[in-house]
Amino acid sequence: MRSGRRAFLKRAAAGTLGAVLGGAVAGCAGANRSTAAPSREADFRSNWPAGVERPWLGPRYWANPLQDWRLADGRAEMVNASGEDADRNVQLLTHVLTGGSGRFAMRVRAGFADRPGRGRAGFLLGVRGPMDDYRSHAVYGTGLKAGLTARGQLFIGDRRRALSGASFEKTRGAVLEIEAQSPAGGEGYRLVLRARDPETGAAMGRVERDGIAASQLEGLAALLAAFTDAENADNDATGEWGDARVWFEDWRVRGDTVEAHPERTFGPILFNQYTLNRGTLKMTAQLPPVGDADGDAVRLQTRAPGGGGAWDTIAEAPVDALSRTATFRVPGWDDARDVPYRLVYRYRAGDGMKTDHREGTVRRDPVEQDDLVVGGLSCRYRETFPHRRVAEGMRFHDPDLLTFMGDQYYEGSAGGYGLRRGADVDLRRATLDVLRKWILHGWAFGDLMKDRPTITIADDHDVYQGNLWGEGGTTIDRMALHDNGGYIMPPEWINAVQRMQTAHLPEPPDPAPARNGIGVYYTDLVYGRVGFAVLEDRKWKSGPDGLVPAHPGRSDHVEDLSNIDPGALDTPDAELLGARQLRFLDEWTADWRGADMKAAISQTTFSQLPTHHAAGGWPPTTFKYLAADLDTNGWPRHGRDAAVRRLRKGRAFHLGGDQHLPMILHYGLDDFDDAGINFCVPAIASIYPRGFWPSRMPADGRARFEAVEKFQQPAGRYTDGLGNEMTVRAVANPAYDLRQTPPLARQSDRSAGYGIVRFHKPTREITMEAWPIRSDPRGGASEQFAGWPQTVAARQNDGRAAAAHLPPVEVRGATDPVVQVVDEAEGDVLYTQRIRGRSFRPKVFRKSGAYTVRVSRTGGAWQETFEGVRPDGDRATLEVQL
Repeated sequence: MRSGRRAFLKRAAAGTLGAVLGGAVAGCAGANRSTAAPSREADFRSNWPAGVERPWLGPRYWANPLQDWRLADGRAEMVNASGEDADRNVQLLTHVLTGGSGRFAMRVRAGFADRPGRGRAGFLLGVRGPMDDYRSHAVYGTGLKAGLTARGQLFIGDRRRALSGASFEKTRGAVLEIEAQSPAGGEGYRLVLRARDPETGAAMGRVERDGIAASQLEGLAALLAAFTDAENADNDATGEWGDARVWFEDWRVRGDTVEAHPERTFGPILFNQYTLNRGTLKMTAQLPPVGDADGDAVRLQTRAPGGGGAWDTIAEAPVDALSRTATFRVPGWDDARDVPYRLVYRYRAGDGMKTDHREGTVRRDPVEQDDLVVGGLSCRYRETFPHRRVAEGMRFHDPDLLTFMGDQYYEGSAGGYGLRRGADVDLRRATLDVLRKWILHGWAFGDLMKDRPTITIADDHDVYQGNLWGEGGTTIDRMALHDNGGYIMPPEWINAVQRMQTAHLPEPPDPAPARNGIGVYYTDLVYGRVGFAVLEDRKWKSGPDGLVPAHPGRSDHVEDLSNIDPGALDTPDAELLGARQLRFLDEWTADWRGADMKAAISQTTFSQLPTHHAAGGWPPTTFKYLAADLDTNGWPRHGRDAAVRRLRKGRAFHLGGDQHLPMILHYGLDDFDDAGINFCVPAIASIYPRGFWPSRMPADGRARFEAVEKFQQPAGRYTDGLGNEMTVRAVANPAYDLRQTPPLARQSDRSAGYGIVRFHKPTREITMEAWPIRSDPRGGASEQFAGWPQTVAARQNDGRAAAAHLPPVEVRGATDPVVQVVDEAEGDVLYTQRIRGRSFRPKVFRKSGAYTVRVSRTGGAWQETFEGVRPDGDRATLEVQL
């Protein structure tokens, strides 16, 4: 027995006994809390406060699902009339059942609503999830069920016995006591469940079960509840919502096979994100759904340089009633040093008001570093939650900046229990549902986010749509209109999601909302002398229905182009980024204040690389060919070209996700390789794998591929079914025959993992790394996907060949100034860039004509302008004194 207990502790104490790769464990609830060894002071007793009503039960609990529970009158109440098979539960985070020799006992008072129906209340024992981590156990775990039905039957698993003795009244409930003991020298545990009258203590009945394996009792302990109203027996899994159906009070756990982990408390400050941009700090603290008796604001505190002394409150932010966020904006931040901070919040507990703290560090702006390291993450499917391999790998690389590029959760699967979607949903309940899904993201990666800037952008699944054609903020009232374009969820809900994910970003250049009051968050940020444009790929994108030729199947999936001219798909009425974001990119590529290099961050790639999509049922087992995918940023083609042309003007690198297929592409516009380079990072965990198999394309397809030997195959020059040209520099395909293996192996088959980008400023080079989910970065570059790492020069983001050159620009009084070249025939900016050194010979793309050359020390106001400059003119040099 003892050996089993030790093995369990090694596996289950994720966040306490060690990390996957040897560092501190990522995502532990409350990074300011200790990660001490398990405590032997293991007795637990709930202490829910009286006179408080709120959905959040407290920092020691995880409720499944959040929106179906509330704290009221000192009790935990389940408020959903769910189907009897759709059990709800409350997981105890701070204590674990070890399954070793000895005993444990639990008790709770439980009762039911005074209404006809079926239900049960009791315990869930030995709760374990698919991954060896207490967070996986809490969210996705199952265990042995024991308790009392609303019809007066005690049960342990499938063993039942009717109550006897004292009469049972549902509304008064019963005190349930369960005891587990492993007899000396015996096999397995004996479980005894008793029910007692809550007022007299008289016995009401008991049921026993012997021979329970220790492994069944290794894991978390939870309260179990379900109730189906007789008059609502046909409700779906999310049921009716309102009054209490099942309630609990005075929950106790004790025994020598119980270990305490107080460091696992979670909340009320759950996690936070921040950005630092040109001396302004923005930070958002995420709270659970607290109540009126709790605090209504969060304080931000710092310490004086040196780390000692008292904490000083420098800002206070109100808690938004819908998103449960508190966002700070602090101008004049000292960005030349690391600044310790803490967030402070007061909340109501059973013994009065308590104060919660969350500590972290606002890192200095690393302007002096040669390299700026960026972590790239996207697409978090539930399967490997809490994604320790990815989080620990990212911790090893210690990026200066994190990026989460969309699909931070998948609406139908994150945390289980489905979803409510539609224009007429209960706004409060729907927001609690999405808050629960978003909290899982923070539970996995919050320990990374608290100590470095984070760029987070929302994608389609974040707003509960498989594809999003935002149509500038249009709304729809049913999913049948989905491909016409528009948001299915209410604008207030959309804005709450955007506050959760993006309120910490710098303010957008034009903050005017889109249609129906839906907010915008596209923006720019300069950090470590790299300028970032943050884009919203979907908000203005047109829906394809009615804009493209009719074809069988889904509007966005064209499986056969043999009878469709690809040019007919590129309707001029369709939009991609929209006019506002294109104007923003024009301004951003010309503004080099504080930046040596530039990169754009968006949800997905400006091309369609995957030739094959998942098929064969669910979960998918194989792939099918797809000629054109209109959900990609390769459609509409003219919108794609407009975006890529603007990025090229600033030699901007492009970082994105969404495709679940790691790849490096070199975009083409008028010719292959004449525009920017894109790195699509792996999915954290892939729900819908895609692949690039040009050898499996039909012979009569419109797409064309030509291998290039210098790259790892399959790679080469590719024209997709939409007519977009690109050079595939690297791709990490999934296994073609998808196996139904354990989660990590399955995600390895699907090419899951994470990306790292290193901006090397002295040489203006960019290195891209792609790390598989089961890689160990301590092993070096050989652990990466085949074809990685790759290093490119920033100048390759404008791959146009020069037709001629203007006279050299010679600068005195400054090093590395900014130079802009304008074609006077069209008034079009050809490019703007920060040069290296003091001498630069501008290239142009016509052999004749007049050009304007502008020079600036900082990249702001132009300090020298030369007009009418010709490649065939008589000027020897353009001399500039700055």
